[in-house]
Amino acid sequence: MLWYGPSRLTDQALGVMREGPGAYILGFIGSLGGFVPAYVGGGFASLPGRLRDHLPAAEQNSRLRTMQCDWFYYCYAVDQLDAFQFECAAYHELGGPRGLLVNEAHPTPHLSPLALLGQSAISDIRRYQCGICYPAIPRGTS
Repeated sequence: MLWYGPSRLTDQALGVMREGPGAYILGFIGSLGGFVPAYVGGGFASLPGRLRDHLPAAEQNSRLRTMQCDWFYYCYAVDQLDAFQFECAAYHELGGPRGLLVNEAHPTPHLSPLALLGQSAISDIRRYQCGICYPAIPRGTS
């Protein structure tokens, strides 16, 4: 995955992004001038659309508002599954399980009904589990 940023969280910055799924990291610029990650999220239909929910006028999370998380990194994904896996990877890498992020819980897949069409087998549904929390069972083992 290729992460872009940090970018300032503005309508103008979001306006030049392409539509589609992806993952993002919200944060702020710390006192030493470096990016400080605070929240990991995913845009499973529209990455810029999901990021618009975090613009200062629209932000619903009081902790993110207080922290003034107005910078972000982002990466594009091929589909909802990739977006979810990228979000999970960033969450784990940045200390989410240790409480170092504002996220209240581990990311969950936000699947549209169309994403599940034709995927009735349990093995297909399991693809939408975190690859870090539930690593794939190596082939040839039971």
